[in-house]
Amino acid sequence: MIPAMRVEYDGWEICTACWNEPSTSPYYCASGYAILVNPKAYGGGWLSAMRQTAPANRDMLFTDYREAHATIAAVLRAQINALKTPLGKM
Repeated sequence: MIPAMRVEYDGWEICTACWNEPSTSPYYCASGYAILVNPKAYGGGWLSAMRQTAPANRDMLFTDYREAHATIAAVLRAQINALKTPLGKM
């Protein structure tokens, strides 16, 4: 398994992991989650502070583990952005 990537985005910690799928070699599968660690990092509010997930999807396989991490992180950033509310609009 490829080591997990960890990055912070607007107060959320995004963690991703990818691994080689033996049945589809040489392809990688990936998944990830994001947890809110610093709610005040974003100036507005949040519709939810629940953990966000991007589950493994065998229909979305990658040939490069860096691309796998980047794609899953982008999915999680989009989920986080959908939870943002402007300052004072919660």
